[in-house]
Amino acid sequence: MALYGDLARAEQAFDAALVSLGTGIPAFFREDYGTNLRDLAAVLALASEYRITSVDAQSLVDRLANARDSRRYTSIQEDAWSLLAAAALIAEAEGAGLTLNGELLDGPLFASFTDDELAGAPVEIVNTGDAAVDAAVSVTGVPLVAPPAGGEGFTIERRHYLPDGTLADIATVAQNDRFVVILTVTASEERAGRLLIVDPLPAGFEIENPNLSLSGDIDRYLWLTGQARIDHSEARTNRFVAALTRRASSPLQFAVAYTVRAVSPGVFVHPGATVEDMYRPERRANTAAATVEVVGPTR
Repeated sequence: MALYGDLARAEQAFDAALVSLGTGIPAFFREDYGTNLRDLAAVLALASEYRITSVDAQSLVDRLANARDSRRYTSIQEDAWSLLAAAALIAEAEGAGLTLNGELLDGPLFASFTDDELAGAPVEIVNTGDAAVDAAVSVTGVPLVAPPAGGEGFTIERRHYLPDGTLADIATVAQNDRFVVILTVTASEERAGRLLIVDPLPAGFEIENPNLSLSGDIDRYLWLTGQARIDHSEARTNRFVAALTRRASSPLQFAVAYTVRAVSPGVFVHPGATVEDMYRPERRANTAAATVEVVGPTR
């Protein structure tokens, strides 16, 4: 309606959206991949983009910031709409009067600094204008120690078997040995979700079959039971990926399986496998990391 020039009706629609924010369906009942946080970011993004004067953008910014601060994890939908909201608000930051280390900036400030740069000289950002300016600071890094096994809402277990079904220890294996990897997930409660299971490979391994349930030689693995129906699976060079849809009536425990081969001699890190509800990312779990050695000729 704003694009048509009917601002009066556009403002009525946005006013109705504002009233409904925070009173929506709980996230775990929604089928549109959304959450109240996602909807808040969307209203802010669209209202800012189309200059809807009846919407108090600053109030929505504060609500969005508080909502994100209260969440340890955010979904792709929430991040995408938050980014769109930030992009729509950028134009309003023109001429805000910010200085970076004494130098006046022409527009919004986007800058990244390494640990060495900050240790060598502090960064001073000053608001010389009359209006308040919101600032977002993010810190990223690589952990020195792999996280232990754990999770919330799920537990996940990774086991390796020989093709005949014998449980195997892959701490030390021979080149060209083949294994069946079984990832068993147990949910803590009956809840629907769209799940993503990712199992990173040790560098010396390759995937042979990413979906045994659809394999032509499934008769070789009659000992496999309890395999979940997979919506999509991928055999990437560095990881196994499976996506599946779970209903509230689905069994709490399920498993997915694929086959791998040890191909390159050496000692390799084996990162932990993970399971995540793609649109409720606080519901996730991971196994512990390990070390794998492949023994064999180097030529």
